[in-house]
Amino acid sequence: MPSKDPLQRFEDILDNIGRIEGYTEGLDSASFLADHKSYDAVERCLERISEAATKSKASGCGLWWNGIWDR
Repeated sequence: MPSKDPLQRFEDILDNIGRIEGYTEGLDSASFLADHKSYDAVERCLERISEAATKSKASGCGLWWNGIWDR
């Protein structure tokens, strides 16, 4: 569930990174690309990570990645 709390957004990012690691554990590139469920799950996690990071930037929360968009 999306949050307005910057700390919760960061925790959401970490949670989704963990999910990606779980979905891809033991898969090589070819196996990952052939496994549509894992591919779609990872894609959705990346969307959530992107959304949380973008909202964190918009809120001016001062997290370490804010400078990335300014480059």
